[in-house]
Amino acid sequence: MIAILATPYCFVLAYEAIRADNILAKILILGIIFALVPLPLWRVFSTLFRKKWSCFWLAECDDRIVAIAKISRYRQYIAFDKIKVKSKYRKQSIGSSVVEQILKKEGKPTYSCIPAKALKFFRNLGFEQIAKKQVPEIVNFEINKFNLGELVYVLHKNEIQQDPLADNKKTDALENVKKIYKARPANIKDVPQIRALVSLSIDLFLPLGCSSSAVRILLLKSYFILFAALLLASSINDSAKALLVQIFYFSVFFVLVLLPIILFTSAYFGPQNFSKFWLLESDGKVVGYARVNKHQTSKVSPGYSVVQHLYICELHRHPSVELMLVERIVKYVKGSFYMEASQDRSAWLTELGFKPIAPEQFPPQYQFGATIGAFIKHTPLALHKS
Repeated sequence: MIAILATPYCFVLAYEAIRADNILAKILILGIIFALVPLPLWRVFSTLFRKKWSCFWLAECDDRIVAIAKISRYRQYIAFDKIKVKSKYRKQSIGSSVVEQILKKEGKPTYSCIPAKALKFFRNLGFEQIAKKQVPEIVNFEINKFNLGELVYVLHKNEIQQDPLADNKKTDALENVKKIYKARPANIKDVPQIRALVSLSIDLFLPLGCSSSAVRILLLKSYFILFAALLLASSINDSAKALLVQIFYFSVFFVLVLLPIILFTSAYFGPQNFSKFWLLESDGKVVGYARVNKHQTSKVSPGYSVVQHLYICELHRHPSVELMLVERIVKYVKGSFYMEASQDRSAWLTELGFKPIAPEQFPPQYQFGATIGAFIKHTPLALHKS
């Protein structure tokens, strides 16, 4: 809403910035524009592109959502990120009721990073204050960077429920996964289910190591750098003024028209060669996929394969499940095998014989995307040689 209301004013400010002779005035106006539009827009787009809706809890009253809570799930813990109750419904124990239900349902130790003023609320729910070093390294929090108040860490010591996929022996755990899940190459009959999984995603168009989130960050930074440079140059060059206005209007046109068209058509026109897909099934339903591109360098060479995208639904996401899927693919394909190796995948990839490599060691047609992904997301890359 802020972004919509502020957009007309930003057009006026952009025009005044072009006319201003003082460079300091241009910088000040640019700062105002940045505060009014890009930050609210970034929150809007982060909501539109959000995939993990299963991590949200809602409280309803008279068929209306009156409170929302967000958590992050890990193998042995959960992280309580935020809770928000509409002002009209506050001081009615709605917030505490939502937290209590989450703790009861999840049944795992729960970490959270909260403002100091909320410490009393969480202590009444059984949380205790802890030092930052007591929080497991794998647990991350979406901390509001504009929160100037003191932040403290708290923990609720729920007992860990027995994980049906966890076992003291990794081989037994993997065998349990193989009884629950099945991995197989896709065929033409699987097209509707594949389209449902890749809906509203442009990842299928991107080279390996480069995801839609990384591209958004890159485009956003590039846009503001170019916009600031042209804004400063417009005081000297008249042609820069015209170019600045054209870029500004094109960016609005792209956000409002082109981007929605790209998103809604990507799922339908994106995956054309379905023989490249490997599907993960559970109870007869497709719950994940991996897109593997096979390259034959010569008639006698086994060539190499590249995992361009691997996705598993939130409720089924687990290291043992990913390990089973990739192990099945590695056994089926021949030659070298390349894929992205994020921090949570590095352990089981090592078990499968993968070795970390630099982006420049990837095949030439994938180096650009791999470099972008490794630079922006700090994502290591891996190679498995058969």
